[in-house]
Amino acid sequence: MDWRDTYKDKLVPTPEEAVKLVEDGDFVMFQEVHAENKLLLKALVARAGELHDVKVMGHLHFGPADYADEKYRGHLQ
Repeated sequence: MDWRDTYKDKLVPTPEEAVKLVEDGDFVMFQEVHAENKLLLKALVARAGELHDVKVMGHLHFGPADYADEKYRGHLQ
């Protein structure tokens, strides 16, 4: 197997699939400013009720930060 096959094996088809990898207690770092992935953030927020103590960090966000809403306390921080 060459590097191309390894790369393909690591790709996930959708943001929803990607955030399935997030587990309780994980620390999730999002790239800020122009590279912020709003689709990944939205998919993570959709899973908030299933998760506990997941810390979300990004240095500078433009627009709503739904993951920081008080209703997700204990799930997303």
